[in-house]
Amino acid sequence: MNIKRIAAAFFAAVLLATWAWADGEEVGAGADAKQLDERIYKVLRDVINTGAERYNKPNNDPEGCYRIYQGSLLTLKPLMTHRPGLQ
Repeated sequence: MNIKRIAAAFFAAVLLATWAWADGEEVGAGADAKQLDERIYKVLRDVINTGAERYNKPNNDPEGCYRIYQGSLLTLKPLMTHRPGLQ
């Protein structure tokens, strides 16, 4: 696997973790589930757009797109404890 693809997937995962904890709010038992859902929604919207750009570029990188999606979902999974059906 290409080192650039690995780095892109890792970078996407780090960005997602950072965005999920944006504004200094802690995610946990005291966090408002609705606010958390809204932040996750915004992150996933950005992830989908990033993956689509990667897939649709002239060099067409479906594997890179898949890795961005995979890394993002693995990163967000622990934040979804309040929604076990989606987790």
